Amino acid sequence: MIGDGVAVQVKGDVCPADLNRCAVCRDVFSNDVSRSWPVQDVRRAIQVARNVVGATVIATTSTDEKARMAGELGADSVVNYTTEDVAARVKELTGGLGADVVLDHVGADAWPAATAALAAGGRYGICGVTSGYRAELQMGTLFLKQQTILGVFMGRSGDLRQIVQMAGRGVIRGVIHTTYPLQDAAKAHEEMEAQSFFGKLVLTVP
Repeated sequence: MIGDGVAVQVKGDVCPADLNRCAVCRDVFSNDVSRSWPVQDVRRAIQVARNVVGATVIATTSTDEKARMAGELGADSVVNYTTEDVAARVKELTGGLGADVVLDHVGADAWPAATAALAAGGRYGICGVTSGYRAELQMGTLFLKQQTILGVFMGRSGDLRQIVQMAGRGVIRGVIHTTYPLQDAAKAHEEMEAQSFFGKLVLTVP
């Protein structure tokens, strides 16, 4: 559930995933500050939601150590989806209301709990399907609760400029778990598949 894959190291502190996260914030928040924002990407998305938008952030992750690191990045609350009921915990944290906004870059595995955690009038932003492309949609709940589902692929050039400016001011920062030389790419993929990392796995090119 955690992880965007292996990145190739380039100069600076911005990658395509950042453009995607910024676009999600623009499209899903729609110029308002929400009560709560559960995210499945517990690195850059936390920082953008907390430091740029000013939202209350509830992150989901798979271990207590990752939960600790998510808290250090700015998450107000963290739910361990391997030991807790995500929807029930989000409802508890929001006084029974649920989340105004959900950012999901995971896909099928996250869908059931994340949609159950979404508040009436809430917005669900999908920007990745790492765990699968297909999910079951309860259309009755969707219109009864007046919820919105948005697909967000990549951002605009203005989003990229904003990201660079925020990174330059230290508002957001990259989180790198491990750096591998290019010849050790197989090891990086093994670590990615084990899902034991927090942050980017980076390949350095000579």
